Amino acid sequence: MKALRIALLFLFAACFAPAARAQDSTGAAKVYFVRNTGYNGMAIAFHCFIDSVRVCDLRNKHYSVHTVPAGDHTLNVTLYAKEIKTQKNTLTLSVEKDKIYYIKILPGKTYNYGGTFQLLSVAETTIKSVLADCKEQTDCLK
Repeated sequence: MKALRIALLFLFAACFAPAARAQDSTGAAKVYFVRNTGYNGMAIAFHCFIDSVRVCDLRNKHYSVHTVPAGDHTLNVTLYAKEIKTQKNTLTLSVEKDKIYYIKILPGKTYNYGGTFQLLSVAETTIKSVLADCKEQTDCLK
């Protein structure tokens, strides 16, 4: 009888867990960081930031998905630094609730020497073929 009560308790809790998560993301948008940079620097993770908070160490041929509240956000990428010291490689993005934004990371000319990146906001139709070649990275801060 005790085992039945425990099982029912877990079942009851599992039924309400998705509803609680759905309420947390109300009024939020999704931001995808997409990295498909070829063989240059493929062994090095790119450190992705939203509002100066590191959200992912993104590997090559991967993308990560992040939920952000509606409003203005600053996106950054660094090659070696795990914190933002300067505001280069920055994209300011105004996000609206319930929308999806795709950010493609493009290496700049001095990329191999710890240099620059370009963050490009792209349409879903443009990024769809790139996402097909990438895997979602869920273990972002390992």
